[in-house]
Amino acid sequence: MLKLFLVMLVSSALAVGGFWLMTRDRATESATPVPARPASAEAGKTGFVGNSGYLLTLPPGYEVYPEMRGKAEVVLFYPKGTALTADEKQFKALGIVRLEVSEKPKGESGGATLEQLKGGVEFTLKQNKETYTIKPVSFGKAAFQADITQPSPLTQVFIEGGGVFYVFTAGDEELIYSLARTLQETGK
Repeated sequence: MLKLFLVMLVSSALAVGGFWLMTRDRATESATPVPARPASAEAGKTGFVGNSGYLLTLPPGYEVYPEMRGKAEVVLFYPKGTALTADEKQFKALGIVRLEVSEKPKGESGGATLEQLKGGVEFTLKQNKETYTIKPVSFGKAAFQADITQPSPLTQVFIEGGGVFYVFTAGDEELIYSLARTLQETGK
């Protein structure tokens, strides 16, 4: 019985890890700026409303490039006038944050959990021989952070939402936090 449970747990982790890896390496080769839509109640702030029913307040001077990739929404946040790139090694220098919003993968016992996603992420990072640390974080929702130091520095924050996972990727932890702290699910 324990062996069957472990096999099911590893299978779930691999499926969720595959989901994460699949979205991690997708590239935006060319991007045209899309003006953010005013969506914040605070005066002087600009917000962005995502397709899956969430709201983020943008840092001052930032623009948004959203696109749908199948069922996943990928949004790039960047300083006005920045030439966009999919090269994660340049995210820190350019001030770019990528947000990927995907439905939770469904399994036999319902949707995937954040713990399963974390297991899949750790499995993938180990398989890729990346040097990393993982720590819990909170933004009013269950979340964890992966800090990758090798082969190139990168921070990712994974947040469990209502029916979706939010994955923020950037070279700057504070930039991710400035967006993640404002995350509100609007219920579409």
